[in-house]
Amino acid sequence: MAGESYPHLKLDIIPLKLPYSATGGDDKRQDVPAVKNRRAHSRSLARDLDQIIAAKGRLHDKELPEEEAGVHLTAFARTAAGIQASGALMDVLSIKGEGKDQRVNLFIRSDRIDEAKKRLDRYADFEANADEKVRKPWSFPFFEAAERLAPTKLTDLWTDRIELFPKKSSSQAEWEVWVRADAANRVRGFAGRYGVFCELGQADFPSVSMIRVRASADDLQSFVDASSAVLELRACSSLTLLALNMKASAQRALADGLVSKISAPRAVAPAVCILDTGVMASHPLLAPALDAGDCLTLNDAWDKHGWDPHGTRVAGLVLYRDLERLIEKPRQTRLDVRLESVVVLRPPTGLRSSLESIGEVVAAVGLIEAGRARPRVFCLAFSDYRGLNDGVPTKLSGSVDQLAWGHNGVQRLFCVAAGNLSDDPLLVSGYSARNDASGIGSPGQALNALTVGGCTFIEEHPLGGQLLCPAGDISVTSRTSTSWTLRRRSIKPDLVFEAGNVGQVDGEDACESLAELNPLTTNASPRMLLGTLGETSAATGSVSGMAGRLMARYPDYWPETIRGLLIHSSDWTPAMVERGFGDNEEKKREHILSMFGWGAPDESMASDSASNRLTLVAQSSLVPFKEDGRSNALNECAYHPLPWPETALRGLGDTEVELRVTLSYFVQPDMRAPSARRHADYPSHRLHFDLKGPDDDDLDAARRQNRAFRGIRSASPPRRSEARWRLGSTLRERGTVHHDVWTGPASELARQNALRIAPRGGWWRDAPVYAGVPVRYALIVSLRTPESAQDIYQETRTRVAAIGSRLSIPLLEPYVIQPVPIST
Repeated sequence: MAGESYPHLKLDIIPLKLPYSATGGDDKRQDVPAVKNRRAHSRSLARDLDQIIAAKGRLHDKELPEEEAGVHLTAFARTAAGIQASGALMDVLSIKGEGKDQRVNLFIRSDRIDEAKKRLDRYADFEANADEKVRKPWSFPFFEAAERLAPTKLTDLWTDRIELFPKKSSSQAEWEVWVRADAANRVRGFAGRYGVFCELGQADFPSVSMIRVRASADDLQSFVDASSAVLELRACSSLTLLALNMKASAQRALADGLVSKISAPRAVAPAVCILDTGVMASHPLLAPALDAGDCLTLNDAWDKHGWDPHGTRVAGLVLYRDLERLIEKPRQTRLDVRLESVVVLRPPTGLRSSLESIGEVVAAVGLIEAGRARPRVFCLAFSDYRGLNDGVPTKLSGSVDQLAWGHNGVQRLFCVAAGNLSDDPLLVSGYSARNDASGIGSPGQALNALTVGGCTFIEEHPLGGQLLCPAGDISVTSRTSTSWTLRRRSIKPDLVFEAGNVGQVDGEDACESLAELNPLTTNASPRMLLGTLGETSAATGSVSGMAGRLMARYPDYWPETIRGLLIHSSDWTPAMVERGFGDNEEKKREHILSMFGWGAPDESMASDSASNRLTLVAQSSLVPFKEDGRSNALNECAYHPLPWPETALRGLGDTEVELRVTLSYFVQPDMRAPSARRHADYPSHRLHFDLKGPDDDDLDAARRQNRAFRGIRSASPPRRSEARWRLGSTLRERGTVHHDVWTGPASELARQNALRIAPRGGWWRDAPVYAGVPVRYALIVSLRTPESAQDIYQETRTRVAAIGSRLSIPLLEPYVIQPVPIST
């Protein structure tokens, strides 16, 4: 069920005072028709299991880690109702097909086989019981739904085109093996004993790692039999190299073939405005989304269609989330966003740098907005390295902050590059110390911008050589905020994305830059339509495209919300976690944040909820300050009850679940504050969130660290620990996006069903004119539970629809000043 996608739930309740009582799952699966003779069916399944065990030949390989020793098997569905897999007895690795064609790939540990046989016996005994209301034995739904069990074959795990499956079982071949993220290191530890040789590097995601291996099908089958780690298999490819080596005529034919399958964006689609060197509007892969009239320039002497290919290459990454995959598997595709372009970087003349005009961002925004009113994302895939690069706001970063805040009433989302190292030649030695020492350039320190750094998941050298960057780690030239003297004021970069890799020259301390080690994109040449782009320019283009697609998916979401969703979906890879440096956990995580921000985004998670992953989005506002004599004082907080599926969470007991909270807001900058060393007063205001504790009632949660509630009760609110938070308040409350992840027992989270948003100081505190002025914020909260028969999303949606616009919380009603306003 977790594979089904739903739109996020938007909450318009003011304030959110939602008691929630789940009544159980909304299971839409068909009932499995009863087996007529359960004793015979049990014997048949038991024979299948014995044959699988006998075929394996050994159950207790003492050299294997205990959690890897066991039997790999595939269950075939008996009816169109499919299979209800037993996660407690067997690990569900993957599921293929639907209905009667469904196959479930499983792994049962050696020490659970005897229990499986006992459960089969109890299942058979249920046949003699005439009263069907008697409680069914453990694993009954699985045995009832499974027609037969068989050894898992490689073709069961294969998810690529079947014609790509290696044809000779005894010949060496290259495979892309998808394994559980937590098992990647163990896999490398014992794969060689089965004749499976893992190449260096891997692509790490929160739940899966992809390892490239060389093995025969026979040896890989033995490896699969031995380990629960393998989830699926795919073919290895070098499509980028193939595309780049094509002749111009072949590239043109390839592009023309794609164009025939591409539909232009809708007229009302949001746009990504690329502020760069110009974009080639006639490019066949860009033309469906780019009108020539939307290509502008700040100076008529500059070629608005691209005096340099950089802007066109950025555009391809904005428009296509994976051009390489689209070329490999052409399909009918409607583009979700439009493109716009303003040339803001001047062509070099003499000794003048092309970065001379980057201060013209304000003019560029005004120019494009004067032409057409539409929702848009601004993409700035360049940086200015002049200055100290130490995090102090600059004119450019301050301009970005002000434009995002909306000094003319329009909030804007800017995606900006963290910037690149300029070392030439680039050496192998010193990676990643150079990244730590090189501060993010302007405007990457802008608090309101989404600052994008670079990582890489590219692990295939086109010539079979050694790559420098491990998969999932920092890209070789990506700048960080590790060296910032003001890094404690914000978290930058906000996130990281694919920025390419480099090779190592054998026997030398030198890096080899190869085009094939960068993402495939469009090129500004009528002859060669395809090219590549790397570094943080590529990462920023890709993330800008994600932001635009989210705007298309949710047209009523604010720019603050779109930024929040991308960060909310991000996570650290194991390679990123290994970069943590410091003498305690907090310092290690601070170092990770300074290199990677909150990690690499997952566009599917940012875009959709699922049956076991519920995301709630609230867009609201509060008035942070009230007049108090000659200055202002803090005014109000907003209390958000969370519509948890409480009964379901309590039913899960000590099962670990995950809560994610993201608070995103823009601030009005005060450019005077840095020069006056009042760095804390650069933002107009600050906000923070506080989750209700497991032992709190609503009044406890509202009065914690709140002097306005002094004397309401004699006892202090119960003490709470931040031990279950990944970051904790000290780290997360920096900048204008506060994101954290809580993990713990479901029964404990069920009691933490409310969240408070409260203000803190900024330069508005000393400006009476801002007393009573509301500020906007986006609150994103998601709950992730293990896959189960319960659909927490559907139940929550039904509950929210029935609630109305406001609920009362009796403990707090006497103290409510007014409803929390929602800005239009």
